[in-house]
Parts: sequence; structure tokens; C-alpha cells
Amino acid sequence: MISQRQIDLVQHQVTLTYGSADAEVYKSPVGIPYLKEPGVVLLAQTATYLGGLRRFLKGLGDEYEGYLNDDVPLDSGSALCKFAGQLCYISLGEKRTKNIDAERYFNNIKDQKHGSVLEHPVYTFLFYGIDRAVTHELVRHRVGKAFSQVSQRYVGPELLRYVMPAELQSDTEGEAIFFDDIQLNKERYARRIEYMMLRHSSLPEESKTDKRKRMQSFARRALANEVEAPIIMSGNIRSWRHVFTMRCAHGADRAIRTPMFLGLKMLQAINSTGFEDFSTYQLPDGTEAAKPEYVKV
Repeated sequence: MISQRQIDLVQHQVTLTYGSADAEVYKSPVGIPYLKEPGVVLLAQTATYLGGLRRFLKGLGDEYEGYLNDDVPLDSGSALCKFAGQLCYISLGEKRTKNIDAERYFNNIKDQKHGSVLEHPVYTFLFYGIDRAVTHELVRHRVGKAFSQVSQRYVGPELLRYVMPAELQSDTEGEAIFFDDIQLNKERYARRIEYMMLRHSSLPEESKTDKRKRMQSFARRALANEVEAPIIMSGNIRSWRHVFTMRCAHGADRAIRTPMFLGLKMLQAINSTGFEDFSTYQLPDGTEAAKPEYVKV
């Protein structure tokens, strides 16, 4: 099991290497907060306790108890997947594939497309510093995923943050256009809320909070796609492999490729077998992409 300290170190190392796992918040000339890069936080992972198998293994016979005495430890996710795969054949005795050969074992699973055993461990990320255009794409990956995203009917103008597209950064004129646009957008959103609050009476037994929520539900339609939309995504190894295959590819939108690439690098650092076949390469614009050796496992 990887500790929280080890996860924090992975996060820090990815930040040092790729520069944006921890995203900085900036202010426009009129004080509107915005971000230039995505932030990626690994929140949770499946914990595996193989010690609980002792009675089950003993019931199979004395030779099977040695399964718990492997000299090479695996990370929690890999250990769970390996046991799941070996359970299918009761390949748990002395002739089983040992942990020292886990990479070969998992490469064979991926090559044979027996990816169901990769569905057991789950990893959860918070992605922030990404906008609504990005999350509209992410939530299309429904299989094997769970999502919790900010609801803008609860977000007033004072809490809005925006995301500056990479294409406008380091471009004085482009940044000025962005600053003008987000100021106008925020003002339009606030104006709609104010107008609706004055124009519409409260419903019977409706609290002030419920009325504001109702008005913001209407007003949010004026918000630009550049509004930040933090989202939590949970997924198993198989589903993350699919997302990374699609969204870390060279043809993926840079705004979605960047946070997914960071997520891939974190999982490569803490899971020794599920993502090691992804290779990275640099693109002409200086960003990086990744592709797997094994697809559709």
C-alpha cells in the first residue's frame, strides 16, 4: 500500500518535471482570478489487504499459503489485479507467476485483451484549472467512471474563476482580449442574476437561498466555456487506460491532453504494471503526448 506521503512525493515530482500538477492562480487587471495550467490531485486509490486471504489459501492446501510470502512486494493496485487474474485459474501455488515477473504477467494479460482483471483497483483524481469545454468531453467517458463536478447553479459571480487558453498565453494582445472577455462575461452573469432577483418574486415558502439558486440556474446560461469547472473523476485501471489512450494522443485537444497526461504520469509512478507500456513523445508545439503498446485491453 502506498502511503499518503509517497503520493505527495509523486505529486511533487510530477510538478517539478512537467510544471503544472499544482496550478497557480493569477488575477486579471481588474482582479478576476484565472488559471493558465491545469491542476491534478490524486485523491484516493484502492487499498488491498491480501492478508485476509490466509484462511482461503489454507483451505486450498498447504502449498497455497506461500502465496502471501512472495519476496517482491507489489503496489496495491497491481497486487489486486494479479490475484484476480490468478484466482481465475487457481494459479496460486508454487508454480504460479511470482511478483518478480509481474510485468511479463500483465503484458500477457494486455496482449490477450483479458482486461477485466484491470477493473478492480480504482484511482480518484481532482482536476482543476480546466474549463467547461474540457469537462464536457471528459464526462463522455462513462464506462468504469464516476464524476462529481461543480454545479454552477450554486456558484455566484464572486466565486467564478476562468481558464486562459494556452494559445493566448505569452501573447500581449491575446491576453488583453481574454481579460476583456472574462470581465464582460462575469458582468453579464451578475447582471442577469440581479435582474432576475428583482424581476421575479419568491415562490410560496421559497427561501432566499432557493430563490437565488433558481435565478442562478437561469443566469448560468450566459457563462462562457472558459469558466473553470473543477471535477472529480474515479475510474478503474481499464477505464483510465482507455481515457489516456484517447486523450493523451497527439490529435487530442491540448486543453484536455495536458491534464490527462499529468494523470498518466502520476499513475505510472504509483502503479508498477497497469500503465508502464505507455510511451511519451514530444510534439512540435513543445507539449507531450503518450501512446500505449497495448490498446483496447
